[in-house]
Amino acid sequence: MSTITPARPATPALPRAAAPSPGAAAAQFVPIDPVKLLRQYAPSLVAALAFGAVVGLAAHLVLMQYWPRYTSSVIFECRDPVTTIYTIDTGWHSRDEIQRFIGTQAQLMTTEKILLSAVENPEVKRSAWGRQFYSGNNYQPRTAVRELDKIVSARIIPETALIRLAVTYRNPGDAKVLVEAVRDAYETDLDSMTKQAHAERRELLSSQLGATRDRKRSLIDERMNLVGSSGMDSLDVALSNVANMMHNLNAQRVETQGDLDEAQSYLVRFERNAQTEATPVYPDAVREEASGAPVVRDMDRDIANLQAQVDSLTRRGFGENHPDVQAVRTLIETKRHERDGQYERVLRESMSALVDKMRTSMEASASKLKQIDAQLAEAYERKNQIVKNQVTLDQIEKELAELAKSERETENALRELEGLRDPKIGRRVRVVQMAATPDTPSFPKVYFMVPLGIVAVGGLFTAGIFLREVLDQRVRGPADITLIPRLRVLGVVPAVSEDPSRPASVATAFRDSPSGVITESFRQIRGVIAKRMDQAEHASLLVIAGMPGSGATTVVTNLAMGFAASERRVLIVDANFRRPGVHRVFGLRDGPGLADVLAGSATALDSVQGTSTTNLWVLAAGTPANRALPE
Repeated sequence: MSTITPARPATPALPRAAAPSPGAAAAQFVPIDPVKLLRQYAPSLVAALAFGAVVGLAAHLVLMQYWPRYTSSVIFECRDPVTTIYTIDTGWHSRDEIQRFIGTQAQLMTTEKILLSAVENPEVKRSAWGRQFYSGNNYQPRTAVRELDKIVSARIIPETALIRLAVTYRNPGDAKVLVEAVRDAYETDLDSMTKQAHAERRELLSSQLGATRDRKRSLIDERMNLVGSSGMDSLDVALSNVANMMHNLNAQRVETQGDLDEAQSYLVRFERNAQTEATPVYPDAVREEASGAPVVRDMDRDIANLQAQVDSLTRRGFGENHPDVQAVRTLIETKRHERDGQYERVLRESMSALVDKMRTSMEASASKLKQIDAQLAEAYERKNQIVKNQVTLDQIEKELAELAKSERETENALRELEGLRDPKIGRRVRVVQMAATPDTPSFPKVYFMVPLGIVAVGGLFTAGIFLREVLDQRVRGPADITLIPRLRVLGVVPAVSEDPSRPASVATAFRDSPSGVITESFRQIRGVIAKRMDQAEHASLLVIAGMPGSGATTVVTNLAMGFAASERRVLIVDANFRRPGVHRVFGLRDGPGLADVLAGSATALDSVQGTSTTNLWVLAAGTPANRALPE
């Protein structure tokens, strides 16, 4: 009989120093191969899943018999505020505002106020559900509200503006009565709140409309006062007149300033000339005026007459030295000297008169400039006042336009409220699906219970497998060996199922299937061990089983046949007194053996048995009586 299981191949190892403590491997985490576990437990897992389906179906039948639940529901739709023909829905209501409104309404549907009103409904009191809350003839609404709160729900349908109000109860008729009572209570409360909101809105709009109209009248009066204060029908005309007046005054000022500057410059030049020149230089106009003076003209005429006499005497043959000519010329000189004196006097008098005139003109021009400047300052002030009034008037016109728009909007809103006197018209929440008596239970559902049973039983089974694997401390592969300190892996022997040659017995695979995978694995292990033993000059090898059934017998027999095949003389000593198996592998007797030799009932030479394999002998464990002796 083989002592190795196909799923647990043993792996021999050689210690380098002292053996590790027994708890060293247990303290390490043992890796798990899910694929290998699935292959190993596939039939059991399929059976567990089938059993889970049966359990789910059985649970469904039991729950249908003793604890069915029926759900009756009403679906509400939440909308934007209702508009009329007087307004245009601009769609300003954001998605967040709508979602907040929907969430608020879903919460309001199941508030204590609504539920208390619902349990007071006569239909609810007459229902089988309501009769359980009577104590004698006294109805206990508070207790009913607590129980109703457990079975009613209001949830938003995802990605919609819909709310599903539902009541789940074991009696389908009572479920419908209860959900309709909650719906009626909610709609009544909603109508009341809508009426109150409309009344408050109407009062607010009326007050706002009155304030708007009062402000309009005040602005119109202010506008009339602004226009009337200018004495014109329009501030534009007043501003144009002031601009024209300022233009004329500026022209006059320029002209007057020019006259003043000219007179002042002329006077300055004359006074400077009079102070710096010995003979004053008179202006041509003054000279012309002096030349035209009567006294000067008379003297010029007398001189001309005397010159005519000289010319007459000269024509008559009188020479320059003639006494008559001399006398006339003397008289001419005298007249000329007198004439120059009169001319100079007239020049001075004319110049003095001109200077006086210039000074008078300068004073007049300066006075006129002051007057013009005063008029310009007044015109500027008037213009600034008109511009200021114009700005104020523009602001008034702008505010009047805004007030007119606000007045129209408020009037339209009031007309809209008048059209929404019926609360049902102004509701933002309406019923789109009425409650119905459910004909099928909402719980349990066979398509839910059967998968649930499969998942539950399959999950428990899988968890048990993994728990067992985690708690299993047996060596299952090279990774387990590496977790033990100071040990090294000599080789790996696969499971029988992985060997295509399928040897009849794993314990004699080396002999029965020389070209098999298992045989080749033992061949590789034999080479490693032989090398280590030769280096250390060892002649014996001890193979110890980690636990019963771990495959120590299989390892010993195959290694022994491997060493025998390499022309080495091999003796197997079976020291497993509790479960000896080497003698059965080779078809030998169990005694006499090692126990008999130790007991002194046989010699070692007589106890050694030959096998059919060349160079291989066996010292069996011994007879059962001697194996029972204390070790």
